[in-house]
Amino acid sequence: MKEAFNLFPENKTVYVISGVSQVDFYYTSLIHKSITEFEHDHTIKFISDMSLDSTVRFVRTIPSNSIVIVPAYLKDASNIPYTTPEALALISKNSSAPVFLTITDAGVKTQSKKLYIFNHELF
Repeated sequence: MKEAFNLFPENKTVYVISGVSQVDFYYTSLIHKSITEFEHDHTIKFISDMSLDSTVRFVRTIPSNSIVIVPAYLKDASNIPYTTPEALALISKNSSAPVFLTITDAGVKTQSKKLYIFNHELF
């Protein structure tokens, strides 16, 4: 998250968007463990218990001066499986805020100019 804050120092609200699979929960837990040093000057909101369609509608409402982080997205709340690249493409395409992926996943294809990738170990 340091990289995101260094690139966008004025963006103080962070949305962590993930699916509901065990892998999704694992990567989201890594962010939960690392946020204490940022909570004093950032608002961090975790979003996960939605269908992907609802997630995309929600993402459209996120202000552009925010940051979106997608740790992993393998299953939505409707129990529909996705790959992280599929979900990420929809999220980044519909977000006016910059979107960060915390795991590298071969096959990420998107035309978004707002997508950034960083390693969770760098939190």
